[in-house]
Amino acid sequence: MSAPGFWDKQQQAQGIVQQVKAVKGWIEPFDTISGRVQSALELEEMLVLESDAELESELDGEIAKLADEIESLRLRSLLSGPDDFRDAQLEISAGAGGTEAQDWASMLMRMYTRWAERKGYVVEILDLSEGEEAGIKAPCSRSKACMPTAS
Repeated sequence: MSAPGFWDKQQQAQGIVQQVKAVKGWIEPFDTISGRVQSALELEEMLVLESDAELESELDGEIAKLADEIESLRLRSLLSGPDDFRDAQLEISAGAGGTEAQDWASMLMRMYTRWAERKGYVVEILDLSEGEEAGIKAPCSRSKACMPTAS
């Protein structure tokens, strides 16, 4: 970007700047996690030499946080394809099995809906057919996965 004439072609320059931002968006969290892992390993080495309950508790907490952040980065890497910003549509049908199948379909719908809402996705029920006694026959749920409302 510091090359002479880089900004002469505005659209091309903006495309490169966007690519740099995207790469930094991966490198910076990775470097942060890597540094924290290194610190945790050093803390573990200290604990091997001299046991300390407070430091062990701190290390356990850091390991749990790191595991969550690593999983979040892994999930982000899985959802980084060109079409991953698009909406998703999920259809749950009870099929054969009567009341028990309808009740199970209702449980599945509730589970997926709660998961999506916890992840910050907007859920919109497009069609819902209630079962005669319990549950649902054939709901259709659409989750707008491209624009989480909260993190």
